Amino acid sequence: MELTIRAMAPGEEPTVKALARRCFNPIGWLFFSLGKQTFVAEHDGAIVAGVCLGTPRLPGGRVAGHIKWIFSAPEARGMGAAQALVDRAGEWFTEQRCTTWFAQVEGYNVSSSKLFATRGYERVRFADQVRRWGVGLPLVWFGIGHGMDLGHYLWVRDASAGTESAAAGSSASSATAWLGMLVANTLIGYLVYLRWGGLAPFADLHRLWYVPVTMLVLIGVRSLSMYAAAAAVRLPVEYRGWDTGAVLSLVITAVFGGILPVPGSLYPRSDDYSYCRELSRLGPIAFAGVVSVLIVGWAIWAVQSYVGLSPRVDELLTTGLLFARYLAIFDALAVFFPLASYNGRRVLDWLLPAWLLPAAGTVALLVVG
Repeated sequence: MELTIRAMAPGEEPTVKALARRCFNPIGWLFFSLGKQTFVAEHDGAIVAGVCLGTPRLPGGRVAGHIKWIFSAPEARGMGAAQALVDRAGEWFTEQRCTTWFAQVEGYNVSSSKLFATRGYERVRFADQVRRWGVGLPLVWFGIGHGMDLGHYLWVRDASAGTESAAAGSSASSATAWLGMLVANTLIGYLVYLRWGGLAPFADLHRLWYVPVTMLVLIGVRSLSMYAAAAAVRLPVEYRGWDTGAVLSLVITAVFGGILPVPGSLYPRSDDYSYCRELSRLGPIAFAGVVSVLIVGWAIWAVQSYVGLSPRVDELLTTGLLFARYLAIFDALAVFFPLASYNGRRVLDWLLPAWLLPAAGTVALLVVG
């Protein structure tokens, strides 16, 4: 029996929510909402997939279409339900006269990236978003709930665009994105100083160099190690920053005084690949990144523990060890949504023993004080 794509009928909300609960983990489920319009895919009388849509306002009062959630039951995989639902969503956006269509996809969610790329959507990097919407960008992000979803990227399609595959790139280079993340993490580090010590840490101007030097070393060593591993396994990759992660990190630091490093990551240049098949190469790349941060952290600890240092050098290394520990915590131990974009998830998916090693090293680095 063929799939039937239709609007959710009155009284079906509990059924659709139950399906969504099956598809999302408990944390993801907390953020789930049906939106303004929901379409479902029905097979043999049962709802097996759904898509939830919204119509936020863009600067200037224009209406946009937003794919808030798309999900399908495991038994519906391979039926083409997701493709059919995205096509129906596009028809509905056209009916609502939406000028721009949006979706957000986690960087390693290859199937969803392919789905939107083959339907005319394009992944738009932060620099291009600024060029396109300028000072209205915060309104765009707020309207679609973008800005707190670490490691997720904005996919955009203009209503007039065709359905041919779009190039998933932009004019922003990996180097530009990397420098942007370096600046963002430096600002986050300064904000940590302010939240933890007020203006006192800035009393001596030489301390202003501690944070940028620390971030340059940590993010630089991590990135270079991952690039070296990518070259060794012969996987073409590109660096992508976590722009929305930077926003989330700033909020966490400003409101709670917490630390959430946002180093960005390396992704295959093409979205035309299988995550499962490429784990044999993605895993070693992620492993190199995690281990490199741990090596820096343990090296700093050893130097501080066994080498006589001047007060200024000791202060610099204390700053380095603080951020190395936090980066190691997230890069090695954060393996579940909404933090699955860190390297630990790739290592765990690749090989459990390979993940246990840096996980144990991270815990030990915290215990030694």
